[in-house]
Amino acid sequence: MKLLIVLICIGIQRFLNIRFSLTELDWFKPYRALVQKTLGQSLMKGYIGLAIAVLPIAVLVWILDSILGGNPILGLVIGIAVMFFCLDSRDISKQLANYLSGGKAEKGPSSDEELKAFLKESMPSSAADQPRAVSSKVVLISLHHVFSVLFWYMFFGLFGAVVYFLVHRLTHEGAKPGSDAADYVEAAKLVQGIMAWVPVRLVALSFGAVGNFGAALNQLMKNLVGGLDPEEKLPVTLGLAAANADIENPGKATVDENKSILDIVFKAEVVWIVAIALLTLISLI
Repeated sequence: MKLLIVLICIGIQRFLNIRFSLTELDWFKPYRALVQKTLGQSLMKGYIGLAIAVLPIAVLVWILDSILGGNPILGLVIGIAVMFFCLDSRDISKQLANYLSGGKAEKGPSSDEELKAFLKESMPSSAADQPRAVSSKVVLISLHHVFSVLFWYMFFGLFGAVVYFLVHRLTHEGAKPGSDAADYVEAAKLVQGIMAWVPVRLVALSFGAVGNFGAALNQLMKNLVGGLDPEEKLPVTLGLAAANADIENPGKATVDENKSILDIVFKAEVVWIVAIALLTLISLI
């Protein structure tokens, strides 16, 4: 069932470029406001505030899945609905079509407009720094919106996928000025770092399997038992190593590096799907 759900969600998102995002269905912020109004501001801080914001939703999803999951059709429907919301495996190259083609696209926004929309607050002021910024964001998007969600889904079902998705969402939203999640953003960052520790290293292996395995493995071995990575430098370094990029000289990054990173991410997703298929097969034996 999990394999089928993953295949359907990733297939639709990747090849039809469709996804319902939290921005489009912004229920999470009003939910937090309601909880804060009900319980009071004093509780909505730190780890307690994070738990109050995340766990009720994840538990509710788990209860629905437990009740409806016994029916194959209903279980499939709720699984697809939740995972379609948590995952974002859309083809990033479609968001950067003009930029990646060197401004040759006849339709759509300009290269600068695409970069501003994609990089947002991480948009560098120098054009020379833009390619490396794109490479970094592609790696981080794939880590947080695809691989880590898949990891927690495979081991803890929809509950795990929802918890990771919401923790990452709060980490992102809490960093914005004036955010209602500012009081527990540090807790969210730490929890996200803990939950991403294993996925980051598995992603490194999958990147290496479809890219420069020696370089990726070398970087992985240096950080195999390292601590948390709040600045998220490790996944970017591992992705760049697999793409044969010049890690020490970001100014030398090019659009070709971006294309290589995008290709590696796509192939790594295929590796993960094959791994999920094998785990599913083993579980049936």
